[in-house]
Amino acid sequence: MKRQAQAQLALSTSEGTPLPLPTHVVEDAVAEGNVLELPLFRLSQHPGKAPADPQTALNRLIHVYRLDGRTDQDAQLKNERRIEITANQRWGFPTMLGLRILVAVMERSQQMGFSSPKIPISRWELCDLLNLDKCGKSYTLLNHQIAAMKALTIICHNCWHRKGAPKASSDKQQSISLIADFAFEQEGGAQPSSQTQLAFGTPQHITLGDAIYQSLSAGYRLGIDRSYLNDLARFDNAAAVRLYAYLSKKDTREMYTENIIKLASKLPHSDLRPTKIKKTLEPALRRLTDPLPHSGKRFLESFVFEGTGSDTRLVVRYFSPDGAPRRLKAL
Repeated sequence: MKRQAQAQLALSTSEGTPLPLPTHVVEDAVAEGNVLELPLFRLSQHPGKAPADPQTALNRLIHVYRLDGRTDQDAQLKNERRIEITANQRWGFPTMLGLRILVAVMERSQQMGFSSPKIPISRWELCDLLNLDKCGKSYTLLNHQIAAMKALTIICHNCWHRKGAPKASSDKQQSISLIADFAFEQEGGAQPSSQTQLAFGTPQHITLGDAIYQSLSAGYRLGIDRSYLNDLARFDNAAAVRLYAYLSKKDTREMYTENIIKLASKLPHSDLRPTKIKKTLEPALRRLTDPLPHSGKRFLESFVFEGTGSDTRLVVRYFSPDGAPRRLKAL
């Protein structure tokens, strides 16, 4: 009781209004394991520039991420873990909003028992799941991000894990897509939810890519707290959103540690200098350590950087109030 009283006092505002006691995240939804692990989305909250002229769609944009923290100056190793992501100039690369959309679609797939890669869902429902205003501007943002995910070509070298497959099989080159297809009807912002809960087979849908759907069906899925992910996005800190998604997968013990250069390559972070990485990570980690104002949810107990230069490692301790389980596995 004394511990709770101290925590309540510490969380009081300057006006004396108490904030909720810290609670752990509730992993009531699922996400596919490779999506949490790999740098598939730009480290940004914003949708990027407006779509260019359709004729520019033939112009390709390519990013190559070396997941072991190696730079362009380092020689390529035979079994090096890397990922090549190609987008077209019209839509560009999806951002953290794209990640949140994909998590929401995976949650709907979970509710359907992973019975089909084609998920009936409308933009109205996506706005509801993502805490976005139900208006034309939000629908445009959703269209942009989903189109960007559909246009991506992703080639994984030695880094696409297939649950139940031998390691040698999992390490082979794998070409994947996040979204295979999607279609939405015209919707009004004031449309009630009952009009958007449509039966399977209607035009409104998002179809998951084959590799993503097969992986979910095979059981390579981990619990994630979608509402916490949405709340983090309200603080306009893309690194906090990405770090939560990544570190939630690593939450199997009380603590987790990783070299910050290797970690940065998976976010992804364009500048792999340790000082620049720490500058990005520190405010994001503080956000994950502080209880959120409305829900009181808290993901990390503490974090610290150990070592110097290229040997610097991040060490995080997961938050577990009063010995409660750190992970509440999704069904």
